[in-house]
Amino acid sequence: MGITARAEALADALRSRRAAIGARRQVDQVRMVGTLRQVARLLVPDCGEETVRGVADLIGGEELCFVLEDLERAAEADRTRLRALSVHEHLREPDRRIEVLERRHTDALTRIERHREELDRLDIDAFHWLQERHEQRTQRLGAGERLWRTVTLASFREQRAEAALRESLGDVCFDSAKDAYRLAEKGLRRAEAEAERVSHTAALVRDLVLEHATLTERVGTESNRRLRTLRGAVEAELVTADLSVVVERAPDGLRSPLVEAHAVEVRLRGWEDLEAALDASLAELEWVARHAYSGASPAELHDKLDAQLDLPDAVDHVVGRLAAFHDFERWKVALEHGASPHCWAILAGHEAASLDAAMLERLIPRLYFRPVCDRTESLQLEQ
Repeated sequence: MGITARAEALADALRSRRAAIGARRQVDQVRMVGTLRQVARLLVPDCGEETVRGVADLIGGEELCFVLEDLERAAEADRTRLRALSVHEHLREPDRRIEVLERRHTDALTRIERHREELDRLDIDAFHWLQERHEQRTQRLGAGERLWRTVTLASFREQRAEAALRESLGDVCFDSAKDAYRLAEKGLRRAEAEAERVSHTAALVRDLVLEHATLTERVGTESNRRLRTLRGAVEAELVTADLSVVVERAPDGLRSPLVEAHAVEVRLRGWEDLEAALDASLAELEWVARHAYSGASPAELHDKLDAQLDLPDAVDHVVGRLAAFHDFERWKVALEHGASPHCWAILAGHEAASLDAAMLERLIPRLYFRPVCDRTESLQLEQ
């Protein structure tokens, strides 16, 4: 088999294992989240300050106390606002108030329509022409302007416009039409202002009613929401906490789920190490396949391939050991011992030495070199 074919066949085998490891990692992530959620529920049975302080001391940090303070400030703000709304003038019989406002809004809209119809009725050329002429006549005319009015028969044209106005409006003179137009404009402005005002007030009342209902519900369910928030904060803290230290501080009733979470967390590092090792090997195989026809030394390419041949079996062995581990009691003993063997020794048990050290260092460096728990390191971090 040629170099390229060998490289591609080996790469396919490693890709299938890479996909399977990724699936196992996702399963363990879900499992760890569920376990930490269970621990959070057990750690925070209530929202009491003493409970929260005890959990903060257990995890190590003040963040949880700050969360409780923020929740109390928000709850007090809600209660204060609810008390203010409960005596708000607009919330005295709000349904009746909204009904009255809606009726006033409808009346205002009716007046607006009526005034607009009146303005449309008066909106004729004769009226506007006469209005302009009357405005001009209120000004003091000079001799030349009076002569010009005489020459242009202005009076005659005004009389003819007045007749056209009477014909269109039903025997209404200009002065009456002008008064009607002025009243319609004034009434329109007032009706529009009232419509806007009562509409705004009705919207305000509805908003206050909604806010009052929302705050009533929030205040009524505040304790449950506070408990969920605190548990969520504890869960988030546990994700980043040193679980080996938390196990040491935890009461007996909580140690088992914490031990399981710690073991799964360590196993997640193993899956991540395996993925990184396979990615590096796949990159190496891709390089071999790319240089097979580029004049590179065949011996060098074969050496690189040979270095990868044992990888599928070694990966299968490590995956089998990691997936088969469920002896969390043994992990608990290792944690409580303080200075324990490396993680791989506990995870693999009697098969820990089945692979050579170089291969294990290559595949799972964090499991191979890291002890399950190092009390000396934990004490240094605390100090």
